[in-house]
Formats: sequence, C-alpha cells, structure tokens
Amino acid sequence: MSAEYSNVFKGNCHCGNMRVELHTNNGESFFVPRECQCSVCTKNGAKWTSDPEGEARLYIKDNDQVSYYRYEGGTSDFTLCKNCGVMMIVLCEMDGHLKSVVNMKSMTDETFTSEKTQTNFDGETYDSRMGRRGKNWTGNTIVEIESGTVKEYKFQPPVEA
Repeated sequence: MSAEYSNVFKGNCHCGNMRVELHTNNGESFFVPRECQCSVCTKNGAKWTSDPEGEARLYIKDNDQVSYYRYEGGTSDFTLCKNCGVMMIVLCEMDGHLKSVVNMKSMTDETFTSEKTQTNFDGETYDSRMGRRGKNWTGNTIVEIESGTVKEYKFQPPVEA
C-alpha cells in the first residue's frame, strides 16, 4: 500500500502512451533540475528530479510502444516512448526496490523555477554510482502496464563480465 503524500506532480509523453506521477511531501521549490552531461541526457535535453522519500508511478498504456534503453554500465533503463520519442524516466533496481529519476521536461502544468544544477559522472565507479542513486533517487517506484506483450516490468540486472 502506498503512503499518503501532500503533492502529486504529473507528466506524460507527447502521445499519451506513458504518464508519470511524482508523489511527494515537498513543494516545487524542493526540486532542482539536474542536467547530466552524459551523451544520452545531453542529446535528449533531459533534466532529472527525484525525491528519496517520495514515490514515482509510471503508467504505460501499450508496453509494445515503449523502449527500455540500457546505457553503458547497464545499471539503469532509460524509458522512452516509441511513438513520440519522449524520454520519461530512468529506472534502477537496488536492494529489491525499484528507484527512479523523472525527466522534468515531461512534467505538465508545473512551473519549476529552481536553478538547474549540472552534473558530471565521468569516471564514477559502480559503487559510487549505486551509492548516489540509493541516496538521491526516488525511493519507491511503481510501474503499471495496461497492455502489450509484457504485462509487468522487471528490471534485469547487468550481466557481470
């Protein structure tokens, strides 16, 4: 059962196949957009936010129209709509919990006014990356898929070399 939260920030991809909700007890001033300098985030113009004490919910109408892109170290899935190309959320499983960051550019009817923070994770080790995510990413993430060939999203851990 989900906790009670005082605020819900909503977003969606352009075509409406995916919707995202960030449930939090914090207001808009809490959220500082993080601009990652990796090539995936830079090319997509993504600005990420999360609440370690909050909950993210991703609703997918047709999972056949969703692409899960695994980048470099294979520790997370960038979730993109195949119909309209919007990158909505990044998912990562840690200690049996699905965690996430939400692309603030997919949020609707919200006016996040905080100054952005640029981040650069070049040279980051696996342990420091997972530690940072454990501390900063939204602590509870739920994915609901309405139709398609995959009925349930399940994060597949990276294959160890």
